[in-house]
Amino acid sequence: MDAAAARSAESLASNVLIPPRLVGALTRYELTAPRRDGSLGGSHRSPRHGSSQDFADYREYRPGDDHRRIDQRVLARLDQVLIRLHDAEESARVRLIVDNSASMGFDDKAFRAAQVAGVVGQVALQTRDLVEVVAAPGAVRHEAIGGGRAGIPALHRRLLATARTSSPDGSVAETVSLLQRGGNKTAITVLFSDLAEPTWELALEGLLGAKQQNVLVHVVAPFELDPTKYPHPELGEILTGDVTLVDIETRSTVEVSATSKVLKQYRDTFVAWCDTVAQACARRGIRYVRVRTDEDLEQLALGPLRAAAGYR
Repeated sequence: MDAAAARSAESLASNVLIPPRLVGALTRYELTAPRRDGSLGGSHRSPRHGSSQDFADYREYRPGDDHRRIDQRVLARLDQVLIRLHDAEESARVRLIVDNSASMGFDDKAFRAAQVAGVVGQVALQTRDLVEVVAAPGAVRHEAIGGGRAGIPALHRRLLATARTSSPDGSVAETVSLLQRGGNKTAITVLFSDLAEPTWELALEGLLGAKQQNVLVHVVAPFELDPTKYPHPELGEILTGDVTLVDIETRSTVEVSATSKVLKQYRDTFVAWCDTVAQACARRGIRYVRVRTDEDLEQLALGPLRAAAGYR
């Protein structure tokens, strides 16, 4: 087994999706959403009042909160200003679509996609939202995880299971299109993908939904961005000489003489394509963030991913 494959296998076998330190750092954040699904309680402010007042969870006080909802006993005992949340408050449905096509198995992309999906999902759960995890391509199931922070272990298990499997049939675009026609009210849909299929623009079109927030998390490997600087993860060295490249999705092959000039041309073409994807998202009102498999997860979660997914 090569070093890259061994690293990926070790990541998936560890059963640890997100380091405990980052899980703890994320507890202070909440997800913001443009529309709500009032079927369950959540911590989003709502213009209407529900009938249930069952206690659900706590969150930190923020300016503008109703002072009457501060838990005085916690304040006196722990000197913490916390707001009591109840099931009467509205929840959003957050849909996480994770690409599990063959190309995501390259250089830890599947595991990185699962990690960043876990970050967004955790923030949604502790906002008392419902989190729906969908593997694409794959069967469309509208099974949501709830329960606040108590749902985080189930979320991690589902995402790890998604990262461990690969679907050779169908396309991400088809699954996205079917999901958006499913009729479920969704506040936020996030697609985690490398978009390594010819129909990637159809996947973006399929994301579009009325009054919902859409986000693309574009997952790329360092070698894909710059093969002149980063070694091929399976070979452990910079490509050189005459090589046969195999499309991991279609299995088609092409003969290439990997000179420095050819590698630079590829690098420039790939970066330009990434920019094209970002521009295509901007035209459609889809938030875009590019993540690398070698980026520090905590810096990513508390920086560009936070800005794109909209949690504070």
